[in-house]
Amino acid sequence: MYKRLTLSLVLMGLAAFALTAGAFAWFSDSGSARVTIKAGTPQLTFEVRSECSGPWSPAYDFDTPANFDRWQGIVPGDQTSDCYRINNVGDGDLQVFVEHSDFHGSTEFRNSLAILYEVWDGTDWVAACGWDVPHGGAFTSERGCYLGALAEGRSMLVRASAIFQDTGGNQNSLQNATFDFLSTVTGYTG
Repeated sequence: MYKRLTLSLVLMGLAAFALTAGAFAWFSDSGSARVTIKAGTPQLTFEVRSECSGPWSPAYDFDTPANFDRWQGIVPGDQTSDCYRINNVGDGDLQVFVEHSDFHGSTEFRNSLAILYEVWDGTDWVAACGWDVPHGGAFTSERGCYLGALAEGRSMLVRASAIFQDTGGNQNSLQNATFDFLSTVTGYTG
C-alpha cells in the first residue's frame, strides 16, 4: 500500500511538473523592417507681371532684388504697382512673409517712398501691410510682413505698390536719386 501511495505521489508530482513547465514554454516568430523618415523641402517659385496686367513672366529666383521696371523714373505723387505670383511647389503648407533688408542709396529718397503689399482674395485686393516706408517696422521686424497662408500646391497673388510721396514742398534734391533694398519672400512651415 505504501508502494502504491508513493508511486501515486510521484506520478502526481511529475504531472504537476509537466503542467508547470508547459506554462513557461512559448512559440515565437518575428519580423523587422528598417524605417526611414525623410524631412520635406519647402520651395517657392515666383512669376512677375508688370503693372499687374499682361502675361506672367517665367518663374524666376526671388533671392535677388526684384527690379520692377515700372518703378523707375517716378516723380513726387506717382504711384506704381507690379504683381507677382508665389507658387508653393514644395512639401507642406506655409506661412508667407516679405521682409526688407540691405538698404542702399539715398536715405531722403527712401523716406519719401511708401510701400504697400496686397493679396488677392479671389474677389479683391486685401491689404496685408498698409503703406509704410520700406525700412518700416512692418517689413523689418521679426519675419517681416505677413502675407498669408499658402497651402501645398497652391498659389498666392501679391501686388506690391510704391508711392513717391509728394510733400508739397521743393523736392528737387531728389532728382535722379536712387534707393534699393532686398525684398525677401519666405515661407515658414510654422
